[in-house]
Amino acid sequence: MVRRDRSGGSRNAALSDRPDANGVHACPVSTPLLSAKLSIPPLGRSIVPRPRLSARLDQGLTRPLTLISAPAGFGKTTLLSEWRASRAGRGFPLAWLSLDNDDNDPTRFLSYLVGALAALRGGVGETTIASLAYPLPPQLQPILINLLSDLGQSDRPFAVILDDYHVITAPQIHEALTFLLEHLPPQMHLVLGTSWTFWLRKCSTAKPMPCSPSCCRHASWIG
Repeated sequence: MVRRDRSGGSRNAALSDRPDANGVHACPVSTPLLSAKLSIPPLGRSIVPRPRLSARLDQGLTRPLTLISAPAGFGKTTLLSEWRASRAGRGFPLAWLSLDNDDNDPTRFLSYLVGALAALRGGVGETTIASLAYPLPPQLQPILINLLSDLGQSDRPFAVILDDYHVITAPQIHEALTFLLEHLPPQMHLVLGTSWTFWLRKCSTAKPMPCSPSCCRHASWIG
């Protein structure tokens, strides 16, 4: 949390990946983070295994981006949870963020993204979080460059899953994610879970977001 001291300076508290008794993460900006949004949903008892799709997720980790697209209720989130519980998925460092309509606010989106990444390595994104204490500029690239610099210091591969990305409609967030995709460090892999209607809607526009043509050519599609 960014706090002002009496001299007008600021102190950045470390971002914790441990929720409090109410399931709320400490957040370095004004809004706390709900731990449920940063936690992988548990598998149900009566799931139907889908080893072929899990194997495609494994293969997709060799590319910077994996897109999982299907109608609502077809088990996109369950597939990701199933892969996480598999032998390959259990040992792979993973950051998870379940998105909702409120995440169309860029400050909130970036706060949750950094909160998810902090579970992988303590201290990641502290400069980014400090920047979020002030009004955001129209272009987020300078903030994202600092975040990418932090992520590039990881000593092993990791994945970031943004589930239900189809709820995001804010152009500023689409542009920010496109910038991240085009400058991902080699250690990082991004997974987007979306609905089919999202991609049909985006691909019918002159400038599909958040996947630029160069990114899509190197993406793994599951759906």
